[in-house]
Amino acid sequence: MNYSEQQNEVIHHEGDMVVNAVAGSGKTSTLAGYAQHRSSQKLLYLAFNKSVKQEAEEKFRKLGLGNVRVETAHSLALRNYPKSPRISQSGYQPFDVKQLLGFQFKDAIADMKFGKHVLQMVAAFCNSKVRRVMDLEYNALLVSAEEKAFVKTVYDQLVHETRRFLGMMQSDEIEMTHDFYLKAYQLSSPRIENYDCILFDEAQDASPVMLDVVMNQSAVKVLVGDEHQQIYGWRYAVNALQQVDYTRKYLTTSYRFNQEIADLSFDVLAIKNHLKESRTPLLKGKGKSSDIKTRATLGRTNGAILVDVIDRLIDKEEFKSVYFEGHFQTYTYADEGGSVYDVLNLYLDQRKGIRNPMIRQFNDFSELQEYTDQSGDAPMKGIIDIVMTYGRELPHLINCIKDSHVDHNKKDEADMVYSTVHKAKGMEYDQVKLLDDFLGEEKLLDMLKRPDLDPDPNRLIEDINILYVALTRAKCNVEIPEVLIPESYEWENKESIKVISRSLGNASLAYFDESSEQKESVQVEPKKHSNSPNKAYSYEEVRKTKPSAYSSWSLAEDLELEELFANRTPIKQMAEHLGRSRGAIASRIKKLQLREKYFDT
Repeated sequence: MNYSEQQNEVIHHEGDMVVNAVAGSGKTSTLAGYAQHRSSQKLLYLAFNKSVKQEAEEKFRKLGLGNVRVETAHSLALRNYPKSPRISQSGYQPFDVKQLLGFQFKDAIADMKFGKHVLQMVAAFCNSKVRRVMDLEYNALLVSAEEKAFVKTVYDQLVHETRRFLGMMQSDEIEMTHDFYLKAYQLSSPRIENYDCILFDEAQDASPVMLDVVMNQSAVKVLVGDEHQQIYGWRYAVNALQQVDYTRKYLTTSYRFNQEIADLSFDVLAIKNHLKESRTPLLKGKGKSSDIKTRATLGRTNGAILVDVIDRLIDKEEFKSVYFEGHFQTYTYADEGGSVYDVLNLYLDQRKGIRNPMIRQFNDFSELQEYTDQSGDAPMKGIIDIVMTYGRELPHLINCIKDSHVDHNKKDEADMVYSTVHKAKGMEYDQVKLLDDFLGEEKLLDMLKRPDLDPDPNRLIEDINILYVALTRAKCNVEIPEVLIPESYEWENKESIKVISRSLGNASLAYFDESSEQKESVQVEPKKHSNSPNKAYSYEEVRKTKPSAYSSWSLAEDLELEELFANRTPIKQMAEHLGRSRGAIASRIKKLQLREKYFDT
């Protein structure tokens, strides 16, 4: 293989090294060259996750590199665990913690908040390098003032219950989490013998606990990554590339995309200058265009993905088959438990249909909203918004999506691939369309003008990184909403960049929800701890903003809907025009068979 000058500098360097490699710069191929150059040495390659591990193993096998062993942090830890542990594959939810530890506060909201913080403290400790829970600076990890105030009132009990939970996993009383056995590995002060060099991939998102293990080894250490692809800070990851004083090498040429996409990516990273963050790399794009075979739509959140696929798949027949990276089911569940169906049943006061025990804890929908607001549970907030947007039509809409979904082995045959950026990490597609729920320069400047928001600069930098990662998944073409274009970027007459004008923007959920004008969902006044059913927010409140909601369709409305549909009017605009929810519009389109009439061939 012919290597570039920068790649050869990496391959022939002796000693500890940091390699900052931009997206698509041939990082894995360079590391393979590094290993080939040291065929008499034994190397340990630490991959970011299982799929990357499998890809690397296959690549090294084809090159005949028997001197490289590939592991993930977790596979290495599990291999060295003293016994065969019982591992919880699905993890724990706040309700599980309440049941196991037996604490009880004044209401379900406080119970679930406390359970959530126990889980967060367990995860934070297990991912940190500290050796005692009491040494963990947990308060520094909290973002909202509400969270900090709550934790301050329960801190001693929180530490006590966290230690109890850890002890239950240690004694095998309950199944352990993946984080736990990784922490146990670090606490054992392991010596990784018989390796001359450790290659630590994706080091910009290093787990502090594994970084501590690596840094205590005598082998040569090569830390590789792209500091502008750090997007897992919310999972307690740190940028190891900036934490060591090693020789620094750079791979600044991308062979994935062309210079037009490289220039746009550079200008996106330059947005960080507003946050006094100026380490913007020079980007060279040497990717060559090819036929468009794979198309992907990327969003920041699950909620934005679901809204877009419903709007595009149901009403306009833009495509017939879809594939979701990371399995479709993960887009309809909150991280801490509860599916969109559970939340919908709570919304409709149909408690018998609620399967998730955590959702069942709440007396009514407003209590769940209050918990979500107080706990900062963003995934649950996304599900709530989806439920309030589509209401009782949601099961039908999800079934339509499932009917159009293809299996993993037919992914390449899908008309459209959908993914959040985190699930698309490491992927590439010929054409990429971005939704508008990312943080762009315009939104950033608006936020910085509002002292009441007091946003965390590190979180904002990570959100800019998320937009950069999304852009750099593209090989040939990018479709990007105008609202996300940096002020400095001149986007006219660019063959590879298609800008979606504001009037035709995505109908995704807003990035931040401080602006009530951006919400279609109905706002509900929190109702304190009432056991009596209350459907006002399901019917009367909806009809205040959508006068025709839940009423029968007239012939005139059907004809008007048909005309709008035939003219390819976006579903959001049809809903606003007819005074109905998007779900009702999509359901009526299905009933009238308008897709078959106008777009099926």
